Amino acid sequence: MLKKISIKNLGLVENEEITFSSGFTVITGETGAGKSFFCNAIKLGIGERAKNFFDGRTVIDLDLNEYNFRRILENKKSRFFINDIPESLKEGIKISSEIFHMHSQHDNMFLKKPEAATALFDSALENKEVKNIFQKTFIKYKEEKKKLEILQEEIKEKNIQKEFWEFQLQRMEKINFSLETFEKAKLFMKKSQISLEKSQEISYCINLLAGEGESILSQIDTAEEYIKNIDENIRKKMQPLFSIIPELIDDLEKLLPKNDEKRDEYKQLIHQVETWIQEENVADAQKLFEKKEKLEKNIELLAEYEQKVLEQEYSVEILKDKVLGFAKNLSDERKKIQKKFSEQIEEKCKKMGMEKAQFKVAFSETDLCKYGNEQVQFLFSANQEQTLHNISEIASGGEIARITLALKQFFPHGTTLIFDEIDTGVSGSIAEKMAKEMKKLSEKRQIISITHLPQIAAMADHHLIVEKTHHENKTVTQLRYVTGDEKIETIAKMISGEIVSEEALQTAKKLCL
Repeated sequence: MLKKISIKNLGLVENEEITFSSGFTVITGETGAGKSFFCNAIKLGIGERAKNFFDGRTVIDLDLNEYNFRRILENKKSRFFINDIPESLKEGIKISSEIFHMHSQHDNMFLKKPEAATALFDSALENKEVKNIFQKTFIKYKEEKKKLEILQEEIKEKNIQKEFWEFQLQRMEKINFSLETFEKAKLFMKKSQISLEKSQEISYCINLLAGEGESILSQIDTAEEYIKNIDENIRKKMQPLFSIIPELIDDLEKLLPKNDEKRDEYKQLIHQVETWIQEENVADAQKLFEKKEKLEKNIELLAEYEQKVLEQEYSVEILKDKVLGFAKNLSDERKKIQKKFSEQIEEKCKKMGMEKAQFKVAFSETDLCKYGNEQVQFLFSANQEQTLHNISEIASGGEIARITLALKQFFPHGTTLIFDEIDTGVSGSIAEKMAKEMKKLSEKRQIISITHLPQIAAMADHHLIVEKTHHENKTVTQLRYVTGDEKIETIAKMISGEIVSEEALQTAKKLCL
C-alpha cells in the first residue's frame, strides 16, 4: 500500500507531501493542472528510467509500508535507495511490481504482452501451490541447464585444443629420463671435467716417477747399484723407496678419468635433455616435466569434463521430465477455472454496459517457460455476431477500460491499483457503473484513480484536487484533499464547469449519496 509520497522539484511541483489511505482515492483537476505528474512521480520513484532531467535536484520518496523508496535526480545523474540502502533501478521495479499495478488510457501493454494474460489468469487459480511447485522446479531446471551449457561450452573450447595437446604429448613421450638421473649425470660430468683438467699433470707426475727414460724410480735404481758397493746399511735405507714410489703412482692413477663408457652415456643424456628443453621452449628440466604433466592433466581433465557433461545431461533430462509433469498439472488447474473465469469477466462487462460482450480464455502451446508450456489468451467480442479475437486487437478504448476493471478483480488483495484516466471514452451510466466496480475493487485493494468523470469522483472515499497556482514570478502545482461541501462543489464543477449551476450542484449531491 502507498502511504505517502514526497516530491521535491519535479516539474511545477516545488515541495509536496501527500498521504494516502486505504480504500478508494480520486485525483481530479482542470486540464493542464498537472494531474498526471503524480503517475510520473510514482514511476520515477519506483525506479523507471528518467526520460529527461530537471533543473536542480529532484527528490522523490515513496513510503510503502515495509519499504521506503528514494530517487534522487541531479546533474544528469540518478541515485536510488531502498530503505536507505543504495540499490539498482531494476531491483526497485522488481519489488514494486508486487505492490503497484498502474494503468493509463495509453497503457494497455499488460494486455499486449503474451505473458501478462497468463500471469493475471494464474492469480485466479484455486490451487496456487501447483504453480509454485512448477515455478520452483522450473527455476532449478533453468539453473541446471545453464550449468550444462557452461560445461558444454568449456568442453567445446577444450576439444579444440585436444588435438594439439595430444600431438605435443606424443612428441614428449620420448622424454623418459628421471630428474634424479639427470642431476646425477650433471654431477658426474662436473667431477669428470675437473679430472680431465688435471689428467695431464697427473700423467706427467706418473711419468716423472716411473716413466721410460730418466724417471725418479730408474735413477733410484741406478743409485742403489752404486751405493751397495759403498755401504750396505745405506742401501738398506733406500729399500722403502721402491715400495713408496709405486704406491704414489697407484694413487695418482686412481685420479685419472676412468669409465669412458659411463661418461659418454651421461654426456649423451645431458645433450638430449638440453635439446628437449630448447625444442619445448622451457627454462630447465624441471619445467620440461611440468609441461608434460600439465598436458597429461589437461587430457585427463577433458575426460572428466566429458563425464560431467554426461552426468549433467542426465540430471537436466530428469528435471525436464519433472517440469513437464508439473506443467501438465498446472495446465489441468487452469482448465478447471477456464469457464468460470470467462463467465465472471463477461458478467462484469455486462454490468458495465456491454450486454452482448463475449469473453473467452484460450490456450496455445508454447515452448517451456516460467509459465509452463502454454500461453493464455484473452479473446473478446463486443457483439455476439462477431468472431472472438485477441482483446488487444479488437476492443475500443472504452471497452478496454471496462475490461481492464473486470480483470483487475483478480489482482492480489492488498496491492495498489493506480488508474490514470482509463475512463476516457466513457460517460453517463457507463461511468457510474465503472465507479461502482472501482469501489468494489477498493474493498480489498488500495485504488487511486486520476479521473475527469464526476460519477467516479463522487464514489471515492478520498478526493484530492490538483491546482495550478500563479505567483509573482512562477507557477506551481499543488495537491490538497477536499471533503464535505467543498467536495460536492468540486464535483459540480466537473459537471458544469467553473460556474456552478444549481442543477449541477444538486446532481453532485445525488452522486455523493
